[in-house]
Parts: sequence; structure tokens; C-alpha cells
Amino acid sequence: MKEYGELRLEAERQNLAYRPNLAEEMRNLLEGIEALGQFPVFRLEHGDPDAEIRRILQRIGEDLEADRIYISEAAVDGKVTRTYEWCREGVQPHEKLWHGVPEGAYGPEWFSAFRRGNGYIIRDTKAYAERDAALSKDLCAEGIRSKMVFPLQIQGRYIGFLGFDNPPEKVMGLAAAVFIVAAKLLSIVLLERNYLSRLEAAKRVDPLTGLRSFSSFTAALDRRAETIVSGEEKTAWDVVYFNIADFKIFNMQHSLGEGDDLLRDMAQAMREIVGSEDVTRYMGDHFYALVEHDRAVSVVKALHQRMKDWPGYQIDVHAGIYTLTAEDRRPGVAIDRAKIAGDMARSDFTHYYRYYDAEMETRLTQNDYLTTHLDDAIAQGWVQPYYQPIVQTQTGKISHFEALARWIDPDGGMVLNPADFLPMLEANHLLYKVDTAILRQACQSMAGQLAAGAPCLPVSINLSTLDFEQENLHTLINDIIDQAGVPRQLISFELRESAMGREHIELGQHIRQFHDDGYQVWLDNFGSGYNSLQGLHNYDFDQLKIDMLFLRHHTDKTEEIIDNIIDMAQKMGIGTMAEGVDTQEQYDYLCDRGCRYIQGYYISKPLPGDLTLSLIQEMAAQEGLLLPEQ
Repeated sequence: MKEYGELRLEAERQNLAYRPNLAEEMRNLLEGIEALGQFPVFRLEHGDPDAEIRRILQRIGEDLEADRIYISEAAVDGKVTRTYEWCREGVQPHEKLWHGVPEGAYGPEWFSAFRRGNGYIIRDTKAYAERDAALSKDLCAEGIRSKMVFPLQIQGRYIGFLGFDNPPEKVMGLAAAVFIVAAKLLSIVLLERNYLSRLEAAKRVDPLTGLRSFSSFTAALDRRAETIVSGEEKTAWDVVYFNIADFKIFNMQHSLGEGDDLLRDMAQAMREIVGSEDVTRYMGDHFYALVEHDRAVSVVKALHQRMKDWPGYQIDVHAGIYTLTAEDRRPGVAIDRAKIAGDMARSDFTHYYRYYDAEMETRLTQNDYLTTHLDDAIAQGWVQPYYQPIVQTQTGKISHFEALARWIDPDGGMVLNPADFLPMLEANHLLYKVDTAILRQACQSMAGQLAAGAPCLPVSINLSTLDFEQENLHTLINDIIDQAGVPRQLISFELRESAMGREHIELGQHIRQFHDDGYQVWLDNFGSGYNSLQGLHNYDFDQLKIDMLFLRHHTDKTEEIIDNIIDMAQKMGIGTMAEGVDTQEQYDYLCDRGCRYIQGYYISKPLPGDLTLSLIQEMAAQEGLLLPEQ
């Protein structure tokens, strides 16, 4: 018999025939284990994988009367580490001796056999000197007279090998067959061990960002809350929630890979700015941090500025802050309240962070009602346009109407103003439904006026920045207007100034399309943000509406600013309009400065459709309308 060489799987199967009492059982075992090996994860019924591996090694070693049986696993650096070992009583363990040994220290013939899925046997280590004298010397020095090794593989991928030292000659034939079975089984158990290890690591660390896991963060938060409740903690602490604005749009415009890069950069910035490990990512772009109360706002501001400067893209980060109290016995409540405040900041265009207050709970309930009842509200006509007249200052006649959304609550008959529901719907990316519903109802009303031969004035429709996320937006708008039979020159669209800061919507292309389709485009809320002058330079607007805040805080500087705006717009061929005009004094001042159109409560509050028709009839009788042909 050859003293060394490959252990071939098929050949060892045939050897089972020489053990009639075990042959059928072993054949079935081999086939069953091979079938199990096809599954990516094998779930253990009892115990943990480490205990299962040691139990298998001990059972095989005792039954076959071996001196030593072990597992050596391959590492990324090309070294082999003995991770599990069982030794018969009185036999010296070799676990530490073989720790971190390079693969080259083993016989090259072993690894050639491993690549073919076969094992290797040395029946006499002294005789092996004719093949590898150095390795034969080392094995003999360690008291190893014979050895078998067999590769451990997971779905054809080599992960290490199973070793067997000094099996008695009387069981050598059976040992080889059992060895093959054991290697298959242990490969599966190692796969399960690796799977569970990754699960355990995920409980401690977020695999994408490296931040502590959410469960670990909540455990730390729970401990902090306990010290506050007990009175041991003298420092006030805040839970801070962070969210990246329009993260889904970022992924759409770039890629999921770049989105992951952004999340990792956000995590690193949070780790540096917070200055502790009390930072976590819950899911997606939702992050939390535990910060001392007197540092919370400075942390939020620093992170907001850091992400604003993110290379190649301005990242807006919203935050919500909740201060822990002695009543906060459950961390989930603090986390929820911080998120509620953050969600309110998302729908508040004047702040990027908010502290939690009790009224937010009420608003959250209202938000849930609005989002779940929106489709019904549109279908039932609860969402409808109110029309506010716009006057041309040169003639003093009504020349346009702006269609403003109102929600008529069916239970109490209460009219919800735009500020009560539009920000919440925009935060939930649902405002496009309201905008298209208002356009459709306005067109239906105008079509009725035209069909009856009644006077019909142009109407302006507000569009949200997020409307431009909708596919075929222009086709949808054109179909609504054309199907109603309303001339396109009677419709104008008002865009918020904030739209100019959203690079992803390609605003210039949309404005050109509106012009090509026959509509005017107005810039709403001019002066409320930081992009006004740049917007006038880059985009072709027909009218700009001066923000009402200039008029509410009227000073000498205000007059100078308004004068400059009107003068600049006239030089650029852009019409001017002031909204929010509430007094005779404001009206006279703007007329004197040459503002072309005025809108506000001084003229009229927004009116429902029936009162608007009555106003049109009344003003027509008094020749107070400036019809389009005029």
C-alpha cells in the first residue's frame, strides 16, 4: 500500500464496501451531507456552532482512537490558523504551535489535492521524507506517525482543512471514509458559525457606516435615561435625529453606490462632530445621536454646514431635538419625539432644526389624517380652489386671479388654510396631487364661464418643487387644460423661489417647456431665500412676486430694496407684482414705485368659487375687470 498520496472521494466511497455492517449507513450519510452542502445556510437545531464543532471533533476522535483532530482555517493574508482542536488525554495540544502558519509551510501536494476537492494521507511520516524531508522531520519531531487532511469547502470555495493525527492502523480505512463525511458536515457548520457571527456583529455595529448599531444605541440611551430618572445624572442630555433632505432623489440622480458613500461620509462627520460613539444609523438616511444639551444646537449647526459643503452637491440636513427628562423611562419615546421634531423641521422652510414640543404630537396626528384622507378629499371635492384677485395698478382693475388650495373639513365645516396642510403634504411628496386637482377644478370653472359667455380672467396655479419629480408633468398639465377647452394663455404657473436651489429638477428646461407650450411662468416669494438674484440671471421668468415679508417689516432700507427690485426687473423686461398688500398705505407706496400688479387682503381675501363668480359679475358691471384682450 502506498505510504502517502491523495484521498479521492470516489475511491474512499468504494472502500466502504469492505465494511458490510456500515456500508449502507455511510453511503446514505455521505449522500445526505452532500445534499445539505448545496444550501447556503444550514440552521443548527441545538446549541451554538462552536459547541457543535467541538462535539463533532471529540466524537470522531474518540470513536477512531486518534491522538489529535483539528480544524485549520484559511485567513485573508494567506496564513492558516488552527481554530479548533481536540486531543486524546495525555497528548500535547498543537493549537498555539500552528497559529498563523503560512500555507507554504504545509506540503504543496496537500493543497494541490485540496484544489481538486480531495484529501491527502500520510500513512508513515518517516517514509514521507522521500517526498518532503523538511516536513517529514517536523511531523516526526511532533510525535506524528500518520496524518490525514481533507479540505473544508463551502459551495466549492476552499476555507481550510480538517486534520487527523495518528489514527490506529486497524481503523485507517474506515477513518478515511468518516473523514470525508466529517469534512462535509463541518464545512456546513462553519458556514452557520460565520452567518451567526455576522448577525452578532450587526447587533453591535452598522455594517454600512461602522457606527454603533441601533439596538446598541438604544441600550446606551436606556442606561442614560435610568441615571436621569434616579437623579444620578446631573448633565442634561438630548436625543438628536438627523435626516438628509431628498435622499431618494439623490440616489435617483446619482447611484445607490454614491448614496452609500454619502451615508458613510455623513456617519464620519457625525462621529467627529459629536465626539463620542453615541451615534447610530437607524435605517436609510435616518441617524440619531446622544448629545449634551448645551452642545446640541452647535452640533446640529456644525453638521448642517459640513454637509452643505459636501463635494459636488449641497446636502441639506434636517434635525429634531428632544431633551431627556425624568419621565422618560423608555428610550423609544425619546427617539420618536426627536423624529417628530425632525419631521416638523422638514416641513418648515424657515428652519432646518426644531426642538420637540407637545403641540407636535397634535400636528403628527393631523399629518396622519391628511395623508390617509387626501385621495378621498380630492375625489369628494373637500380640496378646492379659493381665488384671490390681482389688480393692475395702472388701471385699478382686476386682471388675474391666483388659485389657492383650501381643504374644507367635512366634519366641522372648518376651512384649512394652506399652512395647515400643504407643508405636511409636501414633506410626504404628495403635494402634486393637490396642485393637479386645483388646476383641474380651476379649468373646469373657467370652461363654464367661457361656455356661458361670461367674462373669464387669467388664473395662476402654484406648483411645488416636488411636482417636477413627476414623469410626464407637462403632458399631464396640457391634457388637463386642453380637455377643459381653456386657452393656454389664460393659465400661468407660479414657482417657489426655493426651486432654484434644487439642481436635480433642471428648472431651466421646465421653464422653457412651459413657454414653448404657451404659458407664463412667475417666480413666487421673490426675496425669501438666497438664490433670488442668481435665479433672475439664470432663468427666464415672466413675472416676479415680491415676498410679503418685505412689506410686513417696512423700513427705509425696505423701500430702497423694493425700489431696486422693481427697477432691476423693468430693465430685464420682467413684470413685477407685490403680494400680501394689506393697507392703503402699502398699496399707494407700491403704485407710486411703479409695481405693476398688487395682490393682498387690501384688495380682497381669497374667495370660494361661487363668490368669485359673483365678484366677477359685479366688477364687470362696474367695468372693473381688465380682460385679456384689453
